[in-house]
Amino acid sequence: MKKNTLLNLAVLSLLSLALSACGTVAPLSWPGIHVDEANSRVYVAYQNNVTALNSQSGASVWAFPTERDNGFTAFAEPALGDGQLFFGGYNHNFYAVTPANGALEWSFDGAEGQFIASPLVDGERIYASNADHNLYTFDHAGVLLWTFTTTHPQWGKPALGDGVVYISSLNHFLYALDAESGQVLWTLDTGGTLAAGPLLHEGVLYIGSFNSEVLAVDAAGGEVLWRVPTDGWVWGTPAMYEGQLLLGDLSGFLYSLDPASGAQNWMLETGGSITGTPLGLNDSIYVINEAGRVISASLDGAIQWNQDFGTELYGSAVAAGDLILVGQHNNTTTVIAVNESGSRVWAFPSNN
Repeated sequence: MKKNTLLNLAVLSLLSLALSACGTVAPLSWPGIHVDEANSRVYVAYQNNVTALNSQSGASVWAFPTERDNGFTAFAEPALGDGQLFFGGYNHNFYAVTPANGALEWSFDGAEGQFIASPLVDGERIYASNADHNLYTFDHAGVLLWTFTTTHPQWGKPALGDGVVYISSLNHFLYALDAESGQVLWTLDTGGTLAAGPLLHEGVLYIGSFNSEVLAVDAAGGEVLWRVPTDGWVWGTPAMYEGQLLLGDLSGFLYSLDPASGAQNWMLETGGSITGTPLGLNDSIYVINEAGRVISASLDGAIQWNQDFGTELYGSAVAAGDLILVGQHNNTTTVIAVNESGSRVWAFPSNN
């Protein structure tokens, strides 16, 4: 599908954020999925609940909140760290719960906008970007340590390495901040709207923009190492798999680039806009698109299978062991798990 359809989605998302803040309409987005392999759990943030599922069966383990609250909505992928599960809501609140049972440990109600991005968690801090232009940084007890304000909303998940946190903003800028203090180390105007956060790999940041390009940036000083045009806007964070830099665009192309130079290894047309991050698993690459397709490709870009899910698919496929999890919106089924051949294994809710 053409990128103007996704432009409409972006505009509708912004309008929905404004109206949902006033209680006028329900917000628009898609499920955020996080997998805890060690405990065979999947955590799904979608609409009025964050739900814990068994990763092998899809059975529900618990849901937060325990009673329906129309004022609570969450869509961003939750994050685990230090024995807690963290997520933000479109109700401007940020939460920490016990992963085993969903019991609330602490919450923060000081933001003025929606938490659209997944939080970043390390051993000492939680970094949570917000649509109110602020990055909120907490310790694991919920104490607010510092904030950093940009001129436009922050929709992307931060990246972290060597004591530096990297964030993006819709104002085109990429920022490097001292992780302990929030002090600015460098900034870079990329020339295009940044709807997702960067990938940090071996001292290089990779990020795509609505300027229809992907950039490689030196993480130490903010110098652009290379920039390569794409056919359409890039919404999702790139991925690194088996020495290939992988990304999709809103024109429906999946790209494999050489991470050192940006040279194209191959390009695959998928037939629908890609808003998420490609998934690499067991020598295959999986991507979902707005045309409702889940596509499995080989490492050289050949299609292995192409399954129609019957509804628009946004965001990213996620691995749970050897299963591929796909979130659905505008459908009675929230998550579908398929195997590496594309056959359905389970669905949540299971009675649909």
